[in-house]
Amino acid sequence: MKLNEFREEIFSKQIIPAIAVNSMIVGSRDFEEAFELAAMAENKLGIRTFVDLRSRRNATTDKDGLWMGAHENSSFDIIDEQCLQRAISFAGKYHRSIMGISVYLGAFSQQDYEYGKSVIEKAINLTPVALHNTIIVRIVGGSKKTIAEKNCKNSVLSNIKKLAKHTIEVEKCYKQITGLNSKIILGIEIHQGQYPENVEEVVEIYKTLGNISKEILDHIGIIEDPANRYISTFGRYLDPELAARVINSVGGKIIYYHLKDVKFIDNWEGYNNKWWMEGFQQVGNGSLFEFDNRIFEWRLPCEGDINFQDCVDAALKYSSPPHGIIGFSTEHIPASKNKEDAREIIMKYGKVIIRTCFKKQIIGVEAR
Repeated sequence: MKLNEFREEIFSKQIIPAIAVNSMIVGSRDFEEAFELAAMAENKLGIRTFVDLRSRRNATTDKDGLWMGAHENSSFDIIDEQCLQRAISFAGKYHRSIMGISVYLGAFSQQDYEYGKSVIEKAINLTPVALHNTIIVRIVGGSKKTIAEKNCKNSVLSNIKKLAKHTIEVEKCYKQITGLNSKIILGIEIHQGQYPENVEEVVEIYKTLGNISKEILDHIGIIEDPANRYISTFGRYLDPELAARVINSVGGKIIYYHLKDVKFIDNWEGYNNKWWMEGFQQVGNGSLFEFDNRIFEWRLPCEGDINFQDCVDAALKYSSPPHGIIGFSTEHIPASKNKEDAREIIMKYGKVIIRTCFKKQIIGVEAR
């Protein structure tokens, strides 16, 4: 199959698959490299490729020290005006649209709620270089341990609704100033140690949200991360298709996929604990980590326990992306050693996604 024939087949699909190069791949190196990688990948692979910017959490916005592992793990900071302008500049330079921003933001504390409002007010400025002027902002509900200790699950859901309302207000103000119909969608990620960390808790969120307006619901979606769910529900993991069907059955929408691979290694027996506060491992801090008394290892695609064919099939059948393009964000938490290593990782992701989407070998870029 030739590359131009492959491109035609991509655009004949109802939901178009795409790669979103997650800047966590470059670790703490300059985030311009993520835009460069995305341009290279689309040129080499023929599949639409975007950028997902991983924002560090500046310590000045984290007085409580809840996100220590994220203070220095990226050169991009959504709150920093210079970073914002550089991202806009790189989008033009490399002809890349931004699909998502991953921020370290939980909805359970007043500190994070205030930070969330600032993130939204900054993120709206990236929508002119976002796909269809729409950007997905990754959030989580917050640490399950903290939520349990403070008995504040209702506050989490209340804050999510308030952030969605704030998003709508910011969009309206931005339209008055620029004339653009920009949109921000809060993508609640399924993440081990966080709320939600499994499908049952996603169902709980949508049932609790109840009869909120369609306008607010349109600004909330789910980021599915099969590897995260595998870790948090070890031994009772729902396959991606069943998980997606259950989420859809309660009115939930999967708008984006974080794609990575992980392998169960052993039960915990004195290993060095590499698991960071709030359930997040610092980007670039190695491959092995412990969660719930089990040792796991981050792996490259198709080298661990996650079935990528099932993930991609579920995404193409059951996802509801806001722009008809389902993004697969290339999360690789160990990051890359250098530019060449990063390039090889992205090509590995791209080839796997091509193979799993189309079950065909493309001349010159067949997946191995």
